Amino acid sequence: QKVGDTKASSQQKVRVTKASSQQKVGDTKASSQQKVGDTKASSQQKVGDTKASSQQKVGDTKASSQQKVGDTKASSQQKVGDTKASSQQKVGDTKASSQQKVGDTKASSQQKVGDTEGAD
Repeated sequence: QKVGDTKASSQQKVRVTKASSQQKVGDTKASSQQKVGDTKASSQQKVGDTKASSQQKVGDTKASSQQKVGDTKASSQQKVGDTKASSQQKVGDTKASSQQKVGDTKASSQQKVGDTEGAD
């Protein structure tokens, strides 16, 4: 869960309440991880995404897995503005190995906002 989430079951974001599975803000009655205004999505698309293969976000094109807004050529679970991330990066993170957050760089494991070079 993220900041300000209440009663979330799985991978919710800020201000989402009573979501069943990976819903976003203002999304209601989603069947399979789709987002607002998504058309022709196969799996876990976001707002305005078209022809996504897997877990893309807003404005993402040719993403392989779990990309977010403006991310291109991401391998796994990237977020806004992240490029060439290996695993579960967030906004503005680059070259993160595992579960980084906003503004974290070169973190090895489970860092938070503004943390740099943290081990655990």
